[in-house]
Amino acid sequence: GGYRNLLWGSWWMVDGNNNLAQGDNLVGLEAFGPNDPMPIGLAINGTFWQRCFAGYPGDDRRESLGTIYGSDYFNNAAFDGGAEVLVWRDSLTPSVAGFRCSTGPSWFPLDQYQVVAFDEQENPDEPFCTVSPCPEQDLIFPLETQRVALSSFELAAQSGWLYLDLNHEDGTHAQAYVVALESAAGRFSSGAAALPFDTYCDFEVIPEVGE
Repeated sequence: GGYRNLLWGSWWMVDGNNNLAQGDNLVGLEAFGPNDPMPIGLAINGTFWQRCFAGYPGDDRRESLGTIYGSDYFNNAAFDGGAEVLVWRDSLTPSVAGFRCSTGPSWFPLDQYQVVAFDEQENPDEPFCTVSPCPEQDLIFPLETQRVALSSFELAAQSGWLYLDLNHEDGTHAQAYVVALESAAGRFSSGAAALPFDTYCDFEVIPEVGE
């Protein structure tokens, strides 16, 4: 508890049936105590977990995550296990009261602002949302937490990179976190955090695709 920066670790997903394991570092959120000097130019907006406690909205004095991410992908013969992305998103909805499983949470489904896949020559691919904001039928990451296989989309290129603007369709900014996974069944696998292009504190530095 408090503002001490003591917690660190890693996470792993082990697939014993296919002799695979994927992992990465846990997400690090540096805290600034009430008496700590703040870095010049850093605004404190709080992080995703502040909404889980009484008093939301508030200031939990933790550094923020990004809202836009980029990641390469390899969905080719070398990675016959396929490429996937783990995507966490902030629904911006207090979760103290919970919800009924029969009806689901009030925020479901989450929309997104723009998701584009590019090939190695940086040509946009059509299966994803190449306009912004994304049409309602193109909801790719509707949950707070999901694991999405790229093989479920008809991508023209076997490898390339993803541009994931996970802010909400109405322009509301929201934090997110993305991990890219690739595997070759029974041989090897990888897990790597996607590159954040911005932070929740400074979300006006990256233009949308097409600008």
